[in-house]
Amino acid sequence: MKRCSVVVWLMAVFGTWAAGQAKRDCAESAYQFAGGELYGILYAEQVYAREHPEEGYSKDLNALYSGLGAAAHCATPPCTVNGYRYTYRRLSKSKFRATATPLFPQVKSMELGMFPPTLIVDESGFVHPIGIHWPRKRPNEWKAILTLEKLSSDEVTYASFHPEMGYSLDMEALGAGPNGELGAEHPGVLEATMVCTGSRCEKDGYTFTYTRSSKGGFTVVARPMRYGETGRFSFYMDQDGVVHATADHRGATAKDLMVSSREYRQQEAEKQEKVRQNELAAKLAAPPQIVFVEDPKPLPNIETGNPEPSFEMTARVVSTRPLMFDVLDLDASMKREAEGSCGFQFLPFVDAKLKPVLGRLKFNQVVGLKLFFGGSFQSPMIVLSELALDARPESGAGVCPNRSGIAVSYRGVVEYLNIYNDGSISFRDGQLNSFGTQKLSHDEMAQLLKAFDDSSFDQLPSSTTPMGAADSNSITLGYKRYRHVSVSGLDAKDDPLLQRLDAVKARATSQTFYLLVTNGRKKLNILDWPFRQVRLSQLEIRKNAPAAIHDSVPEEFLSKLPQVQIIGTSAPAPDVYTYVDDDGALYWVLRNACFGSPAHCTAFEDLAARRIERPGAVLLRTSGKSLGVGFSSWSGFSSPAGLFWPSDLGIDIAHVGPEGHRITNEDYERQQPFYSNLYENSVSGMGYSFIDDGYIYEGVRICRVDPQAPVSTCLKPINPDVQAH
Repeated sequence: MKRCSVVVWLMAVFGTWAAGQAKRDCAESAYQFAGGELYGILYAEQVYAREHPEEGYSKDLNALYSGLGAAAHCATPPCTVNGYRYTYRRLSKSKFRATATPLFPQVKSMELGMFPPTLIVDESGFVHPIGIHWPRKRPNEWKAILTLEKLSSDEVTYASFHPEMGYSLDMEALGAGPNGELGAEHPGVLEATMVCTGSRCEKDGYTFTYTRSSKGGFTVVARPMRYGETGRFSFYMDQDGVVHATADHRGATAKDLMVSSREYRQQEAEKQEKVRQNELAAKLAAPPQIVFVEDPKPLPNIETGNPEPSFEMTARVVSTRPLMFDVLDLDASMKREAEGSCGFQFLPFVDAKLKPVLGRLKFNQVVGLKLFFGGSFQSPMIVLSELALDARPESGAGVCPNRSGIAVSYRGVVEYLNIYNDGSISFRDGQLNSFGTQKLSHDEMAQLLKAFDDSSFDQLPSSTTPMGAADSNSITLGYKRYRHVSVSGLDAKDDPLLQRLDAVKARATSQTFYLLVTNGRKKLNILDWPFRQVRLSQLEIRKNAPAAIHDSVPEEFLSKLPQVQIIGTSAPAPDVYTYVDDDGALYWVLRNACFGSPAHCTAFEDLAARRIERPGAVLLRTSGKSLGVGFSSWSGFSSPAGLFWPSDLGIDIAHVGPEGHRITNEDYERQQPFYSNLYENSVSGMGYSFIDDGYIYEGVRICRVDPQAPVSTCLKPINPDVQAH
């Protein structure tokens, strides 16, 4: 790295010829250093924002390092360090961007045959390379990287089943047994296209050689089977899971440049999404009308081989071309499928024998339908096999929520609003809470239907959604006529129809109120951190860490800490309610998982520390994102670490009993950033953990309660082991 700091001087004194070799060496080595430097800036910014909640992220790098009591990297930004120029921009108190730009972008790396990339990091917590574009005409290289990354995951899976052995002796052990049997000895995780003999495998023009160095270590080297023909790059990976690459005709090592399949996978995902969107657009632009199937047969059951049973529906005809129904009721056996099967359904596949019957259908006619799954396993279809005219729903409670039929359906990505012909309202919000006790009057229904005439609804193209397919951001009219249009064609601010539908949403929840509930509490076991040579803040932010971080932690203290549990072992669950106090700051400290016995990961650097924060600091960093971003989990282990309970709410969480604490609308609006984040993550009674006065309160959540409706699932605790209070 020393060459990088003198290149500019060489260029100035002796010209580009003298500096050429130094430039080339610098370009090859600086890439990895730049990524680490950006991560250092990221961690420092997180500490700075936590210690300066009113200011947020620092205004520049000098303010960042001086605010943390550390030396700045340069007197005047931008900073130039080891072949990269670092620039920093504070976008807002909760957003920033740091960029590392190569000093010599025109110098191609001798290692990878590519130009050095620009790197950026922002508040999301990831370093992103910009400008790494390997030729897509070399698919074998990408496949080799993907294979190595999967092998890393496969080895972790194998080691979890064999804690005494650790990683596999060879790659062949990762596959199925000689006769295809699966189990702990033969997990069957190895790709079927890998041709292996012991520790040597071949796939996609590459040879993969595996070496197990110890219980907790291994290396895999991938080289082209015919260099320059089946591949031009060689790759290396060890137990850390990081892939390194070289263009030299040799095996790669850990000193070579790091590469990742992330960009390739992102490109492939975008490519597949574009294909999916084009296919969907084609279906919507030209939906099939009716496909008559000659002598259709039900698909056989996979287990028994017998034909799958048919199912019956009672429905209202809303269109004959295409064939659309409004399903009013289902078989009792289909109760679980009610949400996706009730309401508007498009049925393009019809038994050819029903041709004469279809000609007699009329709008709003109630009919009986019998359907089954036909076609093939590769191309299944729902076939309308029987149709009974002038049917009526059975008396009594039905499977579908309303039998009068849907007049208007307004669907978002998650939430939806159904307004039925009798004025009843069914609304599901973005947190999957359903509300269905309100009803529009006759005059209110008339005003709503008039809004369709006052908007541009009828000028928008109508489409269909096949049965069982996802439908979002759309409005469907089923009163007197059928039309299904995309919301994107309407002005969200000025269109009277959208304004009216939003008012109906508000009406659906007008009688509800918010309730703060918790599953209960556990007493924390809080230890004092007795080590002055290494502070927990240095274990959380690994920047400028002291040399003592490599020292061993005394076993007497280490044994009191929770440890990542290895899946598949019979070891007792870690004591996750043990926390550590370091000079008034509370941390949750976790030991690493180690293979073999006794555990050998005993140094300070093998501990992970997470400081317990107040929600305001987290909300500031995440800018309104989920409270869980940035603190709720570590790799492979879900953390109960939690947050401090905010004292400014005016609520003593110790007094929130099983019946909950009602939050007024005024208090909810006053503390809207905190309450809305908590509410958005309270689906199915999950909630968050909060710490107050030596206790941790789990499953803290906000439920939206409708006093006229059945008890919400949000009010039902999911962890009965936690003590009620």
